Amino acid sequence: MRIAVGFNGSELSKVALKMAEAHARAFNAEIYVFTLTPHSPELNVPEIEAAETKLKDIKARLNKEGIPCETHLVIRSLSYGEDLVSLTRDHKIDEFVIGVKNRSRVGKFFMGSTAQFIILNCECPVVVVKL
Repeated sequence: MRIAVGFNGSELSKVALKMAEAHARAFNAEIYVFTLTPHSPELNVPEIEAAETKLKDIKARLNKEGIPCETHLVIRSLSYGEDLVSLTRDHKIDEFVIGVKNRSRVGKFFMGSTAQFIILNCECPVVVVKL
């Protein structure tokens, strides 16, 4: 079984990663951690290096705990939701874990909802966790 989680270092993504870890232990699964960074003419090299370091730390910790893990740092080409759905398809993910937070209707209208897009478009089951 393959479980994916989108990770950006936020408290919300840390909670989602903990849920993915619990499911990986319960189902003897492998975790795929996806971190996306915006595509821009001037890539933020320090930010990318920091993300790579964090992903290496996550992978080392999970492997030490006996949980197989793959990490992927992706330079985003579409929206976050579209890229994450595409990654779940490309890696044949069986379950996607995503963190959500409460937002007003106005906030959703202006900011969009990556979580909503993933829930509605992902081809695998989506587990939603919230703070």
